[in-house]
Amino acid sequence: MMPLQMTDELRSCFEAVRMTVSERHWMIFQRYLIENQSSRQVAEEFGTTHFNVRVISHRIRKWVAAHRHSPISEAPHPSPGILVASRSSSVVSTD
Repeated sequence: MMPLQMTDELRSCFEAVRMTVSERHWMIFQRYLIENQSSRQVAEEFGTTHFNVRVISHRIRKWVAAHRHSPISEAPHPSPGILVASRSSSVVSTD
């Protein structure tokens, strides 16, 4: 995977989305897509599955892309329950 090229626009989108997701999910996203660690390494670090790492990262990437292509006031925000993971489960809740 190629290193992520950070522009001011992308940095701004990341910050907008970061405020809407849990700290744990942001850290998973950061390790996997920004720091380019394997999904298995990240999963082991956070006590989850590599599939869950990919799902979380995919959802955050979608929200970042939505922020890049629309004004901030119109950009979609994740549902509050969509990124809430149970402490006893490694599966992402989609309430």
